[in-house]
Amino acid sequence: MEMHNVFVHHDVESQRSISPLDKSHFPESHILPSNICTARFGNPKPLGLFAFALTTALLSLINLHSRGVDTPNIVVGLGLAYGGLAQFVAGILELVCDGDTFAGVAFTSYGTFWIAYSMTLIPWFGIQNSYAANPSEFQNAMGHFIICISPLSFKLLVLELRLTVGWFIFTALMTIATIRTDLAFFSLFLALSTTFLILAIGFYNGENEGCIKTAGVFGMITSILGWYNGFAIIYRPENSWIRLPNGKFPWGD
Repeated sequence: MEMHNVFVHHDVESQRSISPLDKSHFPESHILPSNICTARFGNPKPLGLFAFALTTALLSLINLHSRGVDTPNIVVGLGLAYGGLAQFVAGILELVCDGDTFAGVAFTSYGTFWIAYSMTLIPWFGIQNSYAANPSEFQNAMGHFIICISPLSFKLLVLELRLTVGWFIFTALMTIATIRTDLAFFSLFLALSTTFLILAIGFYNGENEGCIKTAGVFGMITSILGWYNGFAIIYRPENSWIRLPNGKFPWGD
């Protein structure tokens, strides 16, 4: 029996195999435009920024022990629904509809971060219970979650941290990709990098209260910058008299 590749169209007249990705052989009306979503969808960036900012603010208030609250389980619902799912969807829209690789990678990554973090607080997954016999192991595990471990090590504030591609490293590298954008956007990622670093140090040092609260302060700064960047997009001439300057760098485009 003769087998044919169903993913290749065979031109009977020319006996040539034509790939379905070869647009030159299809009528122009059958070719989807590269910006197919932009005519039907709004800008998903504010959604991603607001979802990130609000969830970060809530956890930062808990890290600051605001009003005596230091149990983070209230973050679960917001982390799964808004900081997680909504931010992830915003990232997909950025990738598929807007074609913005940076925003797409950032929103989908931090969206899944919040989902993963929320899972550690849900008893059904048994993550914290698995460390019940050794609470200090869970603290170190959370430090790994923020930074992770590799053979590369250095001394930092008397703590030996072993670093690889984790949330702090990922955010620091993403920060480098913002140095040609504007001051507001760069400051957002710089503050987030600092938050992750201090938070990891706190977990590695037995949930050091000073480090955790300091991370809470930087987390609140990060949240404010997230809202600022989001509303800088929302406030347009057609709906508001308010203008939020982003602070262009001299070397930016």
